Amino acid sequence: MGFVSGLIYSPVEYSYQVRDSLGKDKLSYFSIPLGIRLIPSKKTSIELGAHYNIYNKGGFIISKDDIERNEVYAEGVFRNSMGGFLQVSYQFYKRLIIFVNYRWASRNSPALQTQTNNTSGLQLGLTYPIWSSQIKY
Repeated sequence: MGFVSGLIYSPVEYSYQVRDSLGKDKLSYFSIPLGIRLIPSKKTSIELGAHYNIYNKGGFIISKDDIERNEVYAEGVFRNSMGGFLQVSYQFYKRLIIFVNYRWASRNSPALQTQTNNTSGLQLGLTYPIWSSQIKY
């Protein structure tokens, strides 16, 4: 068992219908996780915890047929948020780790605002730890 923390760059992208066009939001956050890591075997681990998302930047793309329009969101539309995560990792080839996690984040938005600060989804990743404490079995 151990504790997990760090700094993660988290891009978020999702699409939605806007009348007869397709809208797509592209957002980026810096996420600070704080969690607990359980290690049931030498090569697998399970993490559970919370994260604080610091909003970096965002924009949207509206496309219809072959026409695309890009715009940047005004300041204050998206804000910092809190959430949680559940992650399962598998270590292979010395220290290379592949993981899948489910993350969610939420924050109250003004009632008339169409954009939301609430997100959730699966992530698949590959990591290579530069520094880690030694595990004694």
